[in-house]
Amino acid sequence: MATLGENDMILWDGCLRRIGQTQQIIAQMRAKQRDFIVVNFQITEEEVYKRLSWRKICSQCGKSFSVLDGSMEHCNACGGVLIRRNDDEDVEAIKSRISAFHEDTEPCITWLRNEGVLVDIDAMRDPQEIFQDLLRLIEK
Repeated sequence: MATLGENDMILWDGCLRRIGQTQQIIAQMRAKQRDFIVVNFQITEEEVYKRLSWRKICSQCGKSFSVLDGSMEHCNACGGVLIRRNDDEDVEAIKSRISAFHEDTEPCITWLRNEGVLVDIDAMRDPQEIFQDLLRLIEK
């Protein structure tokens, strides 16, 4: 297993969902004297439903796709059939995930904001604009 060097960058996706986990990871980063930021991509609940309706995954390799017009039926990586995840089709499952976000993750966001390490990015915009914002943050 490779060891991270002092200047190696780490990118975590989808973590810091619960306050205990959040506080522990931030404490470890500070103990190691690592520079870090936490990025919060902000979208509306309506947008969550819309994007989940676009999401498909490859039945063979598991690669995710955002299929806006529904025309793409096969994976461009392996040729497998694209399908929708069961929990993306179930409105109650989506409501449950959003509820868990409000209950578990929003307190983390508040805590991180108070700690001065949270950067909000408006993710309702064009993906290239969002990407450029993220690059500017990383390059600082």
